[in-house]
Amino acid sequence: MRNVHRWAIVLCVACVIQAPAQATPGGSGTGLVPLPPGSFLPFDRLSGGNLIKNKSVQEDLKLTAEQVKDIWAEVRKVTEKYKDESRKLNELAWQEALKPRDLTRQPLSVVKGKELEAKMDEEVRKAVDAILKPEQMKRLKQIALQDAAQRTGAGVFLYADVAKELQLTNQQTKWAASVFTQTCHDTTAAAFAQAREEFPKIVKKSMDDVRSVLSDEQKKKLAALIGEPFELKADVPKRAPFGGGNAHRFSDQRVQKELKLTAEQVKSVQDGLAKVREKYREEISKVAGGTPGGAAVPGGSGGGLDPKQLAALTKNVREENQKVIAGILKPEQVKRLKQIELQFLGVNIVQNEEVVKALNLTADQKRQMNALVEEFYSDSGKLASSPAERRNMDQLKLFREAIERIPSLLTPEQRKTWKELTGEPFYPEPAPKNRPADGKVGHIKVEARGRVIAKENKDGSTPYFLRVDQKEWLIRTKFDKAGVVRHVLDLKDTEVVLTGNLAWLPKGARTDNDDDYALGFVIQEKAQLERLDPKDRSPHYIKVEARGDWMIQDNSLVILVQLQETPAKRVVVSGPWRIWGLDRLTSVLKTEQATIAGYATWEVRADLVIFRLHAPQLVDPPLDAAVVGSDGIPRDQGK
Repeated sequence: MRNVHRWAIVLCVACVIQAPAQATPGGSGTGLVPLPPGSFLPFDRLSGGNLIKNKSVQEDLKLTAEQVKDIWAEVRKVTEKYKDESRKLNELAWQEALKPRDLTRQPLSVVKGKELEAKMDEEVRKAVDAILKPEQMKRLKQIALQDAAQRTGAGVFLYADVAKELQLTNQQTKWAASVFTQTCHDTTAAAFAQAREEFPKIVKKSMDDVRSVLSDEQKKKLAALIGEPFELKADVPKRAPFGGGNAHRFSDQRVQKELKLTAEQVKSVQDGLAKVREKYREEISKVAGGTPGGAAVPGGSGGGLDPKQLAALTKNVREENQKVIAGILKPEQVKRLKQIELQFLGVNIVQNEEVVKALNLTADQKRQMNALVEEFYSDSGKLASSPAERRNMDQLKLFREAIERIPSLLTPEQRKTWKELTGEPFYPEPAPKNRPADGKVGHIKVEARGRVIAKENKDGSTPYFLRVDQKEWLIRTKFDKAGVVRHVLDLKDTEVVLTGNLAWLPKGARTDNDDDYALGFVIQEKAQLERLDPKDRSPHYIKVEARGDWMIQDNSLVILVQLQETPAKRVVVSGPWRIWGLDRLTSVLKTEQATIAGYATWEVRADLVIFRLHAPQLVDPPLDAAVVGSDGIPRDQGK
């Protein structure tokens, strides 16, 4: 288990720092034995319901394909059963995010979330018990205890079932609690001292210290509980293959579509690249610091590689990856893939050794190309202080201008070579401003709590607005709905909850340009404006559901929404993608448009309106769409 040891212990340290609490008397099963006052609480061990999802556990148990399929069917069944409860918990978490945090206690959503997770896990565990053979179930329990020992050390002796099986005396239990408490102090001190390499030694010593007070019979029982050593390997999500080159482009659905790859070609390439990755697994793990799925850090804590070794490894893996690709793709597909890879170099393409050689650039042309690159990065640097959404749009504009200048610096013959090298532009980008993507107009549905106010204009008109905190939305009604008009007038200066579709509405009679429009709502039914109890002092909020073209920029999933044909102004809705995981997210987003929802803050600028979601939910396509393949086996679980 040494491969997951570092990150597991770091979690233990974080938990210990936050929760030095008294233990409550435990019962049977996986509870805790009664502990002395002031003792630290060991982690709950991972149950069979959690561990059975891990690929290395499945391999150790020698599960059949049918067993794996049945287990995942039960997991999906339990997930579906508690789907509504999970959704309600998400709603509760969003509501709590809008209120001041009580730092003396855990949020209710966290407490309820743990209870729900435990309930779901118990149902999965019972289903797994019925699917596995007795010897497989016994081994699974051994693996669970080994994992707990790796994460908590002496803490495993405080589990009620372990203490009962070993028949620990009161004196032995007190000793184990004392050793575990000291382990928590030692690992915390090591963490602050940046000495994480000491964690394995500290945990091993704590186990040995407790073993030293066990009888020979107890040691035999402990060995039977733990079983043969097992190495738990973290399931690494599908990621870009190591070694650079164009191999990593095969995880991009847009590249697959551009190359017109068949399903068989995609699978063959992915299988071939996986074999190369497995062949060099040990060396690659050193580059990643020895942590499954870790970031590539040459000379990392996993042993590391010197620069020459790293260069040689990169070269070998890249060459073998290219052999796999060349052996499966058609010649025209290989050529187009090469063009796409060069395009992804951006403006740096003009400094690429292969491109410079193919174009046979003169010294003066090289100087001009270098100046173009420097100018691009200089102009990009000036955008650093701009908000992310605006910065990325401006940077895209700078990039296009720079790329379009390159042919003007070449001779006619060089331009032909340039066209052959790069092909047709591939970079995916938002649809032009004057039309929606594929003729589709997006939407933003809003639920907002605010106050209805009226403002008198110089021309004598009195438009109504919904004020949310210090920002305002225009409210309009249909002239043929007299009852709705009276309803809106009656709500002046009252707190309401508004529901409706956001739209660009004319500010006045003239609509000569985009600036003559403001964001607001057309109220067509009384139910869209609900009066609140005056005693209700809950804070204002905005909850949105947005559909439009999607992009991934920096750390955000960005939805570009064009609300209607006229005006053609767009609204940006963004939220962090890390809560889903980029690999999982991009495997789901195969359409050009997506829908996300969540509580939001918003900002209005002269040329842009930005909604930022705090805890976004992917509504369409549903996130679960990528979880299960046609054979019933998940595709994001290392399968």
